[in-house]
Amino acid sequence: MEAIPSAFARALVLYEYKCNIRTQLSKEVFDDERQLKAELARQKSSTLVLFVVQPDERNIADQRFLEFELLSRYGIRSVRKTLAAIGEENQDRSDSILRANEEEVAISYFRAGYTPDDYPNESCWLGRELIESSRSIKCPDIATHLLGTKKVQQYLAKDGVVEKYIFDDEAVRRIRATFATQYGLGVHDDDRELGIAAAKASPELFVLKPQREGGGNNIFGAGIPSHIESMDDSALSAFVLQERFFPTVRYFLLYLCLF
Repeated sequence: MEAIPSAFARALVLYEYKCNIRTQLSKEVFDDERQLKAELARQKSSTLVLFVVQPDERNIADQRFLEFELLSRYGIRSVRKTLAAIGEENQDRSDSILRANEEEVAISYFRAGYTPDDYPNESCWLGRELIESSRSIKCPDIATHLLGTKKVQQYLAKDGVVEKYIFDDEAVRRIRATFATQYGLGVHDDDRELGIAAAKASPELFVLKPQREGGGNNIFGAGIPSHIESMDDSALSAFVLQERFFPTVRYFLLYLCLF
């Protein structure tokens, strides 16, 4: 028992109880089952999930569905806040508690913060900093968030990088079979000139991708050379040049029944 921090031990026992598992650890952490059940009830009533959203959020339908499911199925409440509102509300930084409406947040669920447009002022940056420095569980955490950026994906595609983390040759081969060729366009990228030359020679084979999420931001085909020429080194470094995927074309008939 001494080897397990007390908070982890309590969390483990509560998880085991929910999974209908009984171990000796539960007897060491809680005096009796009534105390354990009381702790479960207390946690359910006090758990708060923070949805980090954009101002005037339009993509709200699936978010509301998740909120209703959390409440109706598990009794867990949710609250919606923008990054700016979080930054303005959490002025007390003497502890690691993130608060929403003066209640502690258990989970910070990011539905915003994935694009530079989500950080128009210092309050938004402060809100993100307060979330990351708090003890709330982040979904996703900052490492997973960064992993989704084009620049990190481009770096992982470089020769020898995956091999630093995975030592099974067959697993590496299978992973690399899913990769597309990518070129960094920053001034410090050693494949920059090769990528620019390839894009100008055969632009139809590539897609120019900024560090953005969602659709509508990529540059394809004939528009790539002129876009590259229009940017200075600083602007161009925010882009990655990727080999374009060409999905198999399949033909089918669509029948419309009018009765």
